[in-house]
Amino acid sequence: MTFVDVDGLSSDGDGVGRLSDGRVVFVPSTFPGDRVSIRVNQSKKTVAHGEVIEILIPSSERRDSQCQRERCGGCVWRELDVTAQRTAKRDRVVQTLRRIGSVELDSEPEPESVGQGWGYRHRVRLHEHYADDYWQLGFYARKSHELVQLVRCPVLWPELERSCLEIAQMIRDLPHECQLRDIDVVFSRRDSRCAALIRCSGPLTAIRARFERTEMSFGIEVASAKERWSQGRLRLRYDHARAEEYTMLFEPSSFTQAHPELNDALVAAVSEAVRPATAPRVLELHAGIGNFTVALARGGAEVTAIEHNKRAVILNRRNASNAVARVNVFALPDRETETHLRDCDVVVLDPPRTGAKKASEMLAASRVSRVVYVSCDPATLARDVGTLVSGGFSVERVRIFDMFSQTPHVESLVVLGR
Repeated sequence: MTFVDVDGLSSDGDGVGRLSDGRVVFVPSTFPGDRVSIRVNQSKKTVAHGEVIEILIPSSERRDSQCQRERCGGCVWRELDVTAQRTAKRDRVVQTLRRIGSVELDSEPEPESVGQGWGYRHRVRLHEHYADDYWQLGFYARKSHELVQLVRCPVLWPELERSCLEIAQMIRDLPHECQLRDIDVVFSRRDSRCAALIRCSGPLTAIRARFERTEMSFGIEVASAKERWSQGRLRLRYDHARAEEYTMLFEPSSFTQAHPELNDALVAAVSEAVRPATAPRVLELHAGIGNFTVALARGGAEVTAIEHNKRAVILNRRNASNAVARVNVFALPDRETETHLRDCDVVVLDPPRTGAKKASEMLAASRVSRVVYVSCDPATLARDVGTLVSGGFSVERVRIFDMFSQTPHVESLVVLGR
């Protein structure tokens, strides 16, 4: 048994302390201020990993959680005070920009947030496991593929939670040969309904037979590597602040921000940075279904939107029809975007976790004067911002959004100009 004082948090949410020999040790489910006894279960030359035996002195930042599913790996910060969560996320973004991108900020941004971090998600991905002759639906335990069965989940919208439990009952006694893998479930309050995408590796025959004879209040798509099948309404209206002005359609397979209310603040922040009323020519990369595209075009910008996913392109074009002549949407690979850089004033980036390495290199060598970069990964953001700064840009502003409360994940917005 070893005693450790926790004084930091790692990028994946573990508490960080030091062993008596000076090595850094990572301990899940601990927070700064905890004094704990641990068992070291992985040991290397410079670092170690441990598990808690007992919390001897609890951190003042611990709090009671609304979720009591201790083994669930989804919300690893559910017992950490929400203000402490947001401070940790801000510090991680600022320190990562400094360490990887060599970027020093003039002031530390305050994280933008809504509420206390519960009941905010309109979408969820659940995993499926066959045991005791039935399919179970739930989340993985932390750092494993052991399933923690869904009972309730207080970070979900209540309507989404009810929909997931209903689907869990519907798939429960499907044959094992279906080889279910995971399922994305989304909910629209504007439509008062959900839709789901089930992925599997087995034949679709039994699934089709089950759902074709079942009266359902939601749309469902089933996909394997070889075939797809759907029934009911998959396209839903996204819940956003300007929904009376224009409609944003999405599907379970579409990327949408899980926190619609905070996404409104993000869209407003991007619009503020782009200044669409000055009629700039905007190139938007990784445009998705048009989360920023439509708002920028309706604000006065001329937008060229590029997206790789063909279904997202179709939805973007449909959603952008609200803005008629101010939007062109293309499905192009990265190597073909360079020509568009010659004809734009502002570039908006919203890449996946892997970042936008090639695009940042092209931007650094271009004459583009302004970049607005939205990121869900501080490390790849810092790498790309470092490239842009080396190419002559300077950071004008950083904003942080607590889009994923109860988890270490964070959404950031960096505005750069020459």
